[in-house]
Amino acid sequence: MSTAWLVLRDIWKDVIVCNGKEVPIVGGFRGFRNVPPGAHTIENHGAKLEVELEAGEVKVFVLDSSENIFSILDESDDDFGFHQLAKSGAMDNALYEWPV
Repeated sequence: MSTAWLVLRDIWKDVIVCNGKEVPIVGGFRGFRNVPPGAHTIENHGAKLEVELEAGEVKVFVLDSSENIFSILDESDDDFGFHQLAKSGAMDNALYEWPV
């Protein structure tokens, strides 16, 4: 597996900036699939996330919009199973192709 997944929960559903590129999003959006390994910057309404992804990895982040802070959700704390849903392809309809 040469790409990764980036799941983003509780973000504002209008526009997200990925590595400087604006991407319009709509309700139902949950993140990105086929993200190339490496360092990436995500911005959403003033909240900024710097993330490093490895090939085959799934990372899940939750936005606290009142604090404008992203926090990582470890797989052991993932009660909804986002890590497994992303990797299995079950979330593909809610995950956009990586835009950059």
